[in-house]
Order: sequence, then C-alpha cells, then structure tokens
Amino acid sequence: MAESEKGLIEGRNEVIDVLRQLLIGCANAGVREIRCADPDFVDWPLDETSVLDALVRWARPPGRMLYFVAHDFDALARKHPRFAAWRLAWAHRFDAMQPSERAGDELPTLLWAGMQGMEVLDREHWRARWLRDPAELRARREWYEAIAQRCEPAWPATTLGL
Repeated sequence: MAESEKGLIEGRNEVIDVLRQLLIGCANAGVREIRCADPDFVDWPLDETSVLDALVRWARPPGRMLYFVAHDFDALARKHPRFAAWRLAWAHRFDAMQPSERAGDELPTLLWAGMQGMEVLDREHWRARWLRDPAELRARREWYEAIAQRCEPAWPATTLGL
C-alpha cells in the first residue's frame, strides 16, 4: 500500500483498499458507530462480498449504527444494488442524511469509525490521509455533527403512499 510516513495514501486503488480495510475492520473491532460522507459513494467498495459480509457481522450486535451523508443517494443505489439490498434488510442500523443546503457545501469523502478513519484530500488525484490522532478524530466528529444538524432524512427504506 502506498502510505507515506505522514499517513498519506496515494492512488485510487490504495484509497479504495483503505476504505475496504476500514469497513471490514469495524466488524472485528466492535465499533458501535460508523460515519461516512461522500457526494455519492459511487467509488466506494460497497458492493463487494467481503464488505457486505463484514457489514452483516458488524450490524448483528445491538446498538450499532451506520450513518451516511451524501448529496446523491440515487447514484449510490444504481452503482451498488447489493448494498442497497443490505440497507433494506438492516434499515434499523442505517441512517441516510442529505444536506438541506447544497450550494457551496462540498462534502468531503470521509469514513470515521472508532479511533481511526480516512479522509480524501484530493478526489481528482486520489490523495487521502489516515485519521488516527484523537484531536483530528474529534474535529471530524464535530464537523459531522454540525453537518448532520443541517441535514434532512434521505433514501428511505420504505415509501409511504396512497
């Protein structure tokens, strides 16, 4: 993996591999909450069997929640139909939110779970960094909570209609 001594991750394959590692690792580490942000999640490895199997193992114990913030959940559903099916089965463990004010509010690509995470710094050149420092993790949690306050529910598991 192309990780520098400063914790930088470079290259599309390496960034996706770290996302995969983090998602799979959550099941083994007993992480209670996973928080993710991305404009549309289309580049994430969400439809891979290893990731979906890990999410099933992770979601089984009580008190687990997976939070997603995105601008476009339709793209996620089209690109990752197996994840969309997982989300239906585990709707009680999944919360999708969409910022109510999109203009000028670019979402980062971020995965934060427990005492580690990853943030993409440059989507065009696929540069990212590990988040392991408690101060950085606290700052990302504060950002996530602030953006969640300006979000509305999105991508419902069921639709009510007449």
